[in-house]
Amino acid sequence: MAILASFGALVGGREYVVNGNFQYDFTAPFDSVEMVLQNIYETICTPLGSLVFFRSYGTDWSIIDQPGNLVSYQAQVNVLMACSRWEPRAKFKRIVLTPANPSNYLAGIWDLYCELEIDLSAAINNVLYGAPGPTELWCVAGDLSGTAPPVVKQLTGLM
Repeated sequence: MAILASFGALVGGREYVVNGNFQYDFTAPFDSVEMVLQNIYETICTPLGSLVFFRSYGTDWSIIDQPGNLVSYQAQVNVLMACSRWEPRAKFKRIVLTPANPSNYLAGIWDLYCELEIDLSAAINNVLYGAPGPTELWCVAGDLSGTAPPVVKQLTGLM
């Protein structure tokens, strides 16, 4: 798992910097740049698959042990993929991921700097609170005695 020593973001000419221990600002307005940046930070720092019952949330940091620039490039892709799904109001223009210092390179402690455009009028995906999509039901039909091969088919019209 990667650890962010610092997270910096440039949004609309204003720079936001989080160093060390991040604390949520529960007084941040709902549709504000600060709220979007908190969401981005949380998405980046949560390892993919670490939340019970919500395994698809977070960023894939399994690449952290790869050498050199490969980690930086792959991490940029992983950050973009996670944030585009979980915070669609943010559009990344630049991502720079660097080791916090040479002694922490192998420990996975990084500095992350982003340049963003944030569109507060964009609709948030209903990933968390939206109704689930239709469920596909499949069954194995036919004679299961072994005399004929079973048929796998989709069941329709049950709901």
